[in-house]
Amino acid sequence: MTAGERTSRTGDTGRTGRTAGLRITADRERCVGSGMCVLNEDSVFDQSEEDGRVVLLTDTPGPEVEATVRYAIQWCPARALSLTED
Repeated sequence: MTAGERTSRTGDTGRTGRTAGLRITADRERCVGSGMCVLNEDSVFDQSEEDGRVVLLTDTPGPEVEATVRYAIQWCPARALSLTED
């Protein structure tokens, strides 16, 4: 492994520092614009200025925010967010 690479839980290496296979999906039709996701992790979630619904700043969060992303998804009142792992 060279400098700057990280090994994921699955053994994959990469320079991104992302946890392999972690992906967020947002259902904007279900979103009610409560902003709970943004309050929990504003480096991953934002709200549209037009309608207040969720906007993903990234759909592949890094391991440093995984816990707060999981918390935000858990507390979404509309259940508009989901997380999948490969």
